[in-house]
Amino acid sequence: MASPHPGRGRQVAPSLVIGLGAAAAFVYAGWCENPECEAQIKEETKATIRVLPDEEFRSAEVPDKCLKCGRPATVEAVWAKAY
Repeated sequence: MASPHPGRGRQVAPSLVIGLGAAAAFVYAGWCENPECEAQIKEETKATIRVLPDEEFRSAEVPDKCLKCGRPATVEAVWAKAY
């Protein structure tokens, strides 16, 4: 059976950050909690962190790399653009 959340748990390459700006979507991704990474993603894509999901809503395999810099992720974040 297909996952209802196909983007969860996938490693997201920094190059996908550019694509985030073009699509209306939620991206579940790792984040290193560095404010510079958050600011750069916002500047490049206009996307911001919408939520840091509680354990019951996290991906089965939590991403281990930051969406922006590739360093070890300390949390999983849900990113999206506000409309």
